[in-house]
Amino acid sequence: MRVVTFGSPAKMDGATFAAWVLNALREVERASYIPDQAESMVLIGTIASTSGTTQTLAIPAEYRRLYIEMDGVSFTAAGTLEIAVSADNGATFGTVRSISVATAVAGDTISGIVHVMNLQTTVLGCVARPITFVDGDVADRFQQTQPLAGNASAFGPYNAIQFSGGTFDAGEIRVFGIK
Repeated sequence: MRVVTFGSPAKMDGATFAAWVLNALREVERASYIPDQAESMVLIGTIASTSGTTQTLAIPAEYRRLYIEMDGVSFTAAGTLEIAVSADNGATFGTVRSISVATAVAGDTISGIVHVMNLQTTVLGCVARPITFVDGDVADRFQQTQPLAGNASAFGPYNAIQFSGGTFDAGEIRVFGIK
């Protein structure tokens, strides 16, 4: 069992409190998904989400799960961060699924974490479990588990992931693999 402790949120303004909650959730989620000694968590790639409408990353075959961190991702207009997976090395992707609430205007930022599980399954789709916020606002939290399937409902193993939702203009997405 891992124990995670945090400082007190006493006497914080709304934005500071929202940031504190987001950091606390990240630490709890990381603690619950930190691999055992027999497993390893490795940074697969960092995506600078500063341009384009899609960002794609290849997933090496040895990973069963992904732990994804989004920091300050934004679009040139209002948008919703979305995710999709591929079972054919990124040639085609399955149905995109939302992993955030919609931003209200250009420049609103999306931050949070997403776990993608069952990457190596060959009989079912994998699952994305996001905890994301817009501009650090706890009221704008998105925490709905999303089923993912590859192109044409193909099942894994999945070997590429794609982020979309608008024209990216800021932020970073870090993707970690767990064996």
